Amino acid sequence: MCGGPVGFSEEQVRALCSTSRRRLAEDHDRTAIHYRFRPFAVEADIQRGTVTVGIAIQDPTFYEGTKRLTVILSISDRLHVYEDDVRIIFDLNGMRGKRKAVQLRSGAKIEIPKETDRKKLRVFVMTISFKSGLKVKISEAEGVMNPAVTKPRGNNAFVGLLGQGDGNQTNEFITLDGTVLPIDITSDATENSLLAVNDTQIFFSFGNEWKAQKESSLFGDVEDVPGQDFNSFDLDEYVPEFGNDQTVMNPIAEGICAEYEDTFIRQSCIFDFSITGNEALVRSTSDFAVEEKVIQTILVNTPPGVRGGGRSQNRNAGASEVFLFDIESFDIDGDTITANLTRNDDSLFELSEKISVPGTFEVRFLGTSTAGTYRAHVTLTDDIIPVLVTTTVKVTTPPTTHPSETPSSSPSISPTLSPISTSSPVGNDKSNSNIGIIAGGLVFLNIVVLGL
Repeated sequence: MCGGPVGFSEEQVRALCSTSRRRLAEDHDRTAIHYRFRPFAVEADIQRGTVTVGIAIQDPTFYEGTKRLTVILSISDRLHVYEDDVRIIFDLNGMRGKRKAVQLRSGAKIEIPKETDRKKLRVFVMTISFKSGLKVKISEAEGVMNPAVTKPRGNNAFVGLLGQGDGNQTNEFITLDGTVLPIDITSDATENSLLAVNDTQIFFSFGNEWKAQKESSLFGDVEDVPGQDFNSFDLDEYVPEFGNDQTVMNPIAEGICAEYEDTFIRQSCIFDFSITGNEALVRSTSDFAVEEKVIQTILVNTPPGVRGGGRSQNRNAGASEVFLFDIESFDIDGDTITANLTRNDDSLFELSEKISVPGTFEVRFLGTSTAGTYRAHVTLTDDIIPVLVTTTVKVTTPPTTHPSETPSSSPSISPTLSPISTSSPVGNDKSNSNIGIIAGGLVFLNIVVLGL
């Protein structure tokens, strides 16, 4: 995987990253990630598939791109981290009360669980967060590593062997000379998944071509670590086992993997179990795939938006006054939006959808004679990301009038409260009527009679 500065086009990124097989020591403004694989040994002399055993990262914000971060497997400590050729040691006994150990480096934060015992912690997860926004999550279980890379939000200047992760199949399976290999791919829009059919061609015509050479490998810093020399992984003669009727139609594997609804993950689970025979390993890798797919779906999704009054709408109302709020939502991804009333103070709100205008909802405040502030929360969702809309109504009531407030100079005429209406002035032409206080649907009339 390779990335360039924010704003780079796909063509610019590919031009920048086309030299990824060269040593990157002098190219400090580029992100590069290399993976290391090793055959999975079912028995001493049987190697049927490959698993990930290392990841090396160069990021422009990690020591300004002058150093690399390498993570490899460890039998005793699960995962070992190296800053260039120096191993980073975590204080697993310090930070009382904390469940994770943290190392801060220039431009990066590394977190690991304090528990490394496999019997107590089946899946060991390390997270590496770079200042650039790049995030790498590495899961280790059964001696196998599962890395997941999340590119910086808002930066699409990244390419990998399978394109830019944008759903565009025309930028995937591109060779070093720019040729697009004719790989058959089946897609499922409902599951948001792709499945490449001819894996034999992918291995020989695509994967082998992009294999890093010794002089360009980012793993050169750990060359002297036992078991990490380049020749231990440069196995030109190795050929993995590809899917066949025996692996695809394995009833035991199908029973283990039936719980995974996603077609791609379920088929991968079946294949992996048929190759390894290790149920614990297969479940951990499949669970990791499910979790990461949910995360990636959220990251590429655009949440619903709200026009007009926006996500916070406020109104003032009198006693028993009914009021309507309009919520006009939209989704640029074209997803269907649904709404639910998730807060309803004193059950004074009702939610309905305008059938004639999809995505538009109406919140009706039913009114109350009790003064106070009342809120309703409406949760909009495209079934991926929820968005909260708050409607607030402040109810005021008329002030209370006490007998002691009656003017002493007019003992024979008392002020009265009357409903909102206009009647003829009291008395004859010499009388006059002045409307005073209006509040809560009532009018306070000051009546003055002249000429008596």
